[in-house]
Amino acid sequence: AKARRIELEQKSSSIVSQREFENHQIDLENAKRAEHETYNLKEDVKRNIVKEEENIAEILETLKALEVMVEEEKKTINANLEALTSEKSEVEILKEKASKDIDKTLLFKFERIVKSKINGIVDVVGRVCQGCHMELPVQFVNSVRDENSDSVKFCPYCSCVLKYKGGDDEELEGRKADTTGLQSDEENDGEENPDDFDLLSTDEDDGFNPIASEDEFDL
Repeated sequence: AKARRIELEQKSSSIVSQREFENHQIDLENAKRAEHETYNLKEDVKRNIVKEEENIAEILETLKALEVMVEEEKKTINANLEALTSEKSEVEILKEKASKDIDKTLLFKFERIVKSKINGIVDVVGRVCQGCHMELPVQFVNSVRDENSDSVKFCPYCSCVLKYKGGDDEELEGRKADTTGLQSDEENDGEENPDDFDLLSTDEDDGFNPIASEDEFDL
């Protein structure tokens, strides 16, 4: 555009006719306008370039800050991972020591329970399992609370290992007294009622097995 304007200006001295001069002036004005517009466009592009460079600089600063944060977070994660790995190794050693005398089948069942539930061992409060909140049979609860028993009791509903925490002992004692009285009456009559049960009898006496079957542990 600039070269075109200079060319027209130099040609002005060679014009002889009025009509040619008028046309020449129009071409020169158009050339000057085109040069001005081109100059403005170039300046706009320069300003946009400067603005984009500033944006790029800000982005690079933000990126550097994020990289620092990522590195710090990575160090924290690696430290936590190292601590957890060490803790896992210690737990594995403790687990090996604690489970060496436990029956393998029982240990397998318990590990399956722990993997599928938040807590594999739950309390029995009164007659209620705290894992599933189901009410358990009185005789079974007595077997759970029996301190002389070495057998592990599993909830027949949720399969969690049960431990007795206490609770509504009066209800259990009342049921025991009622059942004992019923047994005494039957003995006095000389007849035996097959539906009666001794609260302190073994689990096999009434056919209720507190140890869940293999199918119940297919969690």
